[in-house]
Amino acid sequence: MGSRSTKHYSIAELVEEFPELKLAEINLSKEVFAHFGLLYMGFALLEHSMINAATIQLAIDEAKLQKIRRLEQWEAIFDVSFGKAIKLTFGNLARTVRGISEFKDLSDDLGEVKKIRGYFSHHFLGEKRR
Repeated sequence: MGSRSTKHYSIAELVEEFPELKLAEINLSKEVFAHFGLLYMGFALLEHSMINAATIQLAIDEAKLQKIRRLEQWEAIFDVSFGKAIKLTFGNLARTVRGISEFKDLSDDLGEVKKIRGYFSHHFLGEKRR
């Protein structure tokens, strides 16, 4: 992804990049919101994946502090870790995932995705920050 700023497109630039938008039967507003929905679904899938990674890392960190002898102990640690992970904001999830050694190479990309997702969440539709 690299580090680039979020570009604001004019309608002419959008039509140039996506010529199918010139078709007579196309409703531009509908297309913009449909593409936004697709983009946001991708963000949601990424967020869920980061919740999974954070849950496992939190559970491993907690398990290192305890001697686990029974499945019930592991399940309890996992449940608590999942509860913590789902309460994290997108930015805190990205920070948590960046701290996992296996994901260090994704640090720059996660930062860029966080910026882009933040733009669409907080500016495009005006979602209030948690």
